[in-house]
Amino acid sequence: MWLKHESPVSGLEANTFGEELLAEFKLDPMEVFPKQEVLGSGSGSFIRLPFGIHRKSGKVYPFVNREDGLPIANDIHEQITMLRNPKTVSREALDEYTHFALATRRDLAGDRASRDADNIWNQIRQAEPAIDFIGRYIEPTPTSTGGVGYCPFHEDQHKSFGVHEKGNYWHCFACGTGGSIIDFWSAPVKGHRN
Repeated sequence: MWLKHESPVSGLEANTFGEELLAEFKLDPMEVFPKQEVLGSGSGSFIRLPFGIHRKSGKVYPFVNREDGLPIANDIHEQITMLRNPKTVSREALDEYTHFALATRRDLAGDRASRDADNIWNQIRQAEPAIDFIGRYIEPTPTSTGGVGYCPFHEDQHKSFGVHEKGNYWHCFACGTGGSIIDFWSAPVKGHRN
């Protein structure tokens, strides 16, 4: 599900709004982006964008209906026409769903505790290079930027999984997962970690 806000919002507001909608309407659990409250160093969260072209198959990923998984229109041109004037999330709706949740988060955690938690997560992310950590579970073939291998999170046939050594992150171009060593460790395994 993609939501377009009528004006720019922070990562914290966007994430909180998504989580609150899931709870309010009892929707099936799904991953909510952006993951970060603010964009720090690195490239942020990786997501597969609609209309992106898969490098191996050449397949274009359209917008689809959540109910049946079918494209929202017959071809990309029709989809783009439909998306020219999308409905947007108003500031009032955003505030309605996020105000109480954000206030509760701040009261419970406090700014200092939040900074301390961010510090701990950053320490874990930097504790070991992603290429070394991930190398315990897959056998990446060395490349100029790190390594590539078979993704352990789906039945991968084409070495779609890449580890970026300098950026200290990983990404699968087939299933769209990616992130730090924390994201790697906590991702659900569908294939096999060697």
